[in-house]
Amino acid sequence: YPIFILQESSRGEDGVDGRADSLDAFDRTVICQAFCETVEHEGYRAGVHASKSWLEEELRMNALTKYYTYLAEYRKAPDYQSAYTFWKYTQDGWIEGVTGRVDLVVGYYEFKE
Repeated sequence: YPIFILQESSRGEDGVDGRADSLDAFDRTVICQAFCETVEHEGYRAGVHASKSWLEEELRMNALTKYYTYLAEYRKAPDYQSAYTFWKYTQDGWIEGVTGRVDLVVGYYEFKE
């Protein structure tokens, strides 16, 4: 499975933005490209994980199409209009034997060795 860079706000509970929160979409995209290129250079698959709003507004996804997209959109059916490989539809799932809530994800790709 791919190794993903997670893109989201790092604002703390105190309401203070993290140092990366002020980056624009261009700079965020360049960082994602560098991460993915580095991961792939080491022989792994790479991708970007973010919410629908971040994929649409905080990144330039047209520059990241060669990498896997892991969409986080909590609803019955995703509304994201571009391609994605994984869809996290809840962060409030339950699996027998696991303590606490878990993310539930649908994968739309069959990975071979």
